[in-house]
Amino acid sequence: MEDLENKKYWIWFSLIKGLGCVRKNNLLKIYGTPEEIYKLSKRELLKVDGIGEETVTNIIEAKNEKILNYHIKYMEENNIDIIHICEKSYPQALKQIYDAPVSLYIRGNKEILNGKNIGIVGCRECTDYGKKAAKYFAYNLSKEKSVNIVSGLAKGVDSYAHIGTLSTVGKTIAVVGNGLDSVYPVENKELLYRILKK
Repeated sequence: MEDLENKKYWIWFSLIKGLGCVRKNNLLKIYGTPEEIYKLSKRELLKVDGIGEETVTNIIEAKNEKILNYHIKYMEENNIDIIHICEKSYPQALKQIYDAPVSLYIRGNKEILNGKNIGIVGCRECTDYGKKAAKYFAYNLSKEKSVNIVSGLAKGVDSYAHIGTLSTVGKTIAVVGNGLDSVYPVENKELLYRILKK
């Protein structure tokens, strides 16, 4: 894992409240790096199109070294890395969407993010057929086609897609909407550990 101190401005940039992916990407097009954005004064930020008073206040308030250092320390202690949109390891397919995330927090093997990946997702309250189908396709695609299975670590189809992959030599990627400091649903904690171990 790269020294997080070198990525501290990317971490800071990810912590700004009320500033979505589109506006973050627009700021990066203008200023190049989060470090350059960090250096801007309130007056300079107010001159940027699409950035209002409230957003500027959020940007300025996020410049809190104590909070930033807390996040860096937590990440180091828990083997969490951050990859940003300018890095080669960032998933290139994800760059193609309109509101591509500027950065991603990651635990595990980031080398597989740009491999042959296919998503299997579905209902949380799925039928027995749904469970079997998710396991079957995940198992066969990862075993025979060397495809990484991507799913959401949710109950139901997502869980069975991960489980199907774990019974092969294949790899699986869990994309979660919550932070990496918690597991949701809680009953998938063991499944997450199995994914990370593999």
